Amino acid sequence: MRQLTVSVPDHGRLREEMVRRYVRQGHLVSTKLAESMRRVPRELFVEAKFAHLAYSDRPIPIPHSTGDWTPQASQYPLFYEPLDIRQGDVLLEVGTGSGYGAALAREMVGPGGRVVTMEVDGEAYRFTRRCLAEAGYTDVVVVNEDGYNGFPELAPFDKICVTVACENISGDLLQQLERPGRLIAPIGSSTGIRGQGLTLFKKDEDGEVTKETLGTVICSPLLGHERG
Repeated sequence: MRQLTVSVPDHGRLREEMVRRYVRQGHLVSTKLAESMRRVPRELFVEAKFAHLAYSDRPIPIPHSTGDWTPQASQYPLFYEPLDIRQGDVLLEVGTGSGYGAALAREMVGPGGRVVTMEVDGEAYRFTRRCLAEAGYTDVVVVNEDGYNGFPELAPFDKICVTVACENISGDLLQQLERPGRLIAPIGSSTGIRGQGLTLFKKDEDGEVTKETLGTVICSPLLGHERG
């Protein structure tokens, strides 16, 4: 009887190819983020049946969540490069998704830093906890709450990354930003095809905040809180 041969993806090779592709395309500039993307096993942050797509440049659905997706990996340099994440930073992520972004951030802040990530969707939260544990990122703080007003219990934060579309940034989030500090968020409507303006907020040592729109992205909406 003829035996069937099952092809097992070489995730290490695919991960390296992804990093080199993003460098070649200009998405990935900093060495520290490139090394973090080389270390984080993205295949552990997607449902098993989608593992073969982990290193393709496409969003992947999160099981049982209310429309939540793991964004394509090329989106993370768009957010993380302008934030200038450094060793020892305390970082807050609003909108966890699958936890892949939190794992990348944990690699970048190192053992002297801290990553706190907030996810309002219960199914996505449970999926994230499993993914992070399986990949060995057990010290990432995962909070099952609406992140619109941040997480004052562990503030202040050197860097804040809002990964979901919102009409505006709450004053609470800006108050929880360290001096100096940086916050990045996709600002604008989550409906339609125009997307949102990826906006970088910088707070200086005196607490003054400036903002700059870096480009256009298309992100899932921020859920769980009525936005005025």
